[in-house]
Amino acid sequence: MAVKVLGISSSPRKNGNSDLLLREAIRGAQEAGAETEYFRVRELSISGCASCGYCEKHGLCSQKDDFPPLMDKMLGADLLIFAMPIYFMGVCAWGKIVIDRCQCLWSRKYKLKQNVRDPQRPWCGMTIAVGGR
Repeated sequence: MAVKVLGISSSPRKNGNSDLLLREAIRGAQEAGAETEYFRVRELSISGCASCGYCEKHGLCSQKDDFPPLMDKMLGADLLIFAMPIYFMGVCAWGKIVIDRCQCLWSRKYKLKQNVRDPQRPWCGMTIAVGGR
């Protein structure tokens, strides 16, 4: 079974530096035989965390947008590559939205004491962060 690699670009600019580096990483994974998928956050409809507390009780986000399907892809991947430009010494807004919306995973694991994924299945992550002056 091929390794599943999910690339998430949080760059607001298509073909920006972090986006290009992510695409190269994905290309390398494909050449190594991995099954790959790429998402550009800017092309999705994802709202910021509403801090409603729903996830603390249910382990899921109450918002109905493009994040739940993306989260399912994240949970189904063996390797997650998250690429972001660094603006003003921090994660760009599009990246921060995805990070904040992962609160439901934190709640599922630490508040509800549930497994986020199969504990026997390793999960790896990689970050590509590009900043300049």
